[in-house]
Parts: sequence; C-alpha cells; structure tokens
Amino acid sequence: MDSIQPTEGIQDLEFHQLHFTIDRELIQTDEIAIYSDAIHLYKQDGKHVIYELYGDIIRRRVDYSGNEYILLDVNTFNVNYIQDGIFTITCERSDGTIYEKTYYEDTSKIINITS
Repeated sequence: MDSIQPTEGIQDLEFHQLHFTIDRELIQTDEIAIYSDAIHLYKQDGKHVIYELYGDIIRRRVDYSGNEYILLDVNTFNVNYIQDGIFTITCERSDGTIYEKTYYEDTSKIINITS
C-alpha cells in the first residue's frame, strides 16, 4: 500500500480554508480594522477576532486570548486596503508560494486602515 504524501494541493486547500473562514466571519462582522499585518473583526455577538502572523503561523485570536493556528509555514501575511471597501490578503509560504484573495465589504464597516 502506498502512503499518502503531502502535495502542493494540500497547501492550496489550507489557504482556501483560511479564506473560507475569514469570508464566513466577515458576514457576521459589524466593523473591520485593517492593519498592514493583521485584520481585526468586531463581530455582531460582541467578540473581537484577530487574524495575524505570529512567527511563521497565521493565528486567530478571540478577545486577545487563545492561539488557534490557521496556517503554518508562512513567511508573510499582508492586508492591503485598496479603496471603497476593497482589500486584499496576501500570504507567502516558506516555499515561496504566494496566495492572494480580494475581499469586497461595505465601506461603512471599515473603521480603521493602517498601512
């Protein structure tokens, strides 16, 4: 029997899962603060969710506690506000693979933009 080896397809799936999770949380978010290296989501239930790079891990924290590891082996995590509620999240893995996704949000939700 052959063993299953990790492939780049698995890494792609991990990245898509990160963005699926963020997409899902954006639906339940009243306010968004964008920083060059993090995104803060102020949710309708009163929770404050942060996605940020911590060492080589993208982590999710709720109310400044906990460490839910979302994506491993990451060199960079950048959030770039473009205009009119449009922003991108770009990640570079340790192997040099770069992933980027563009988000479109109501501008009234954006409360802070820091580059």
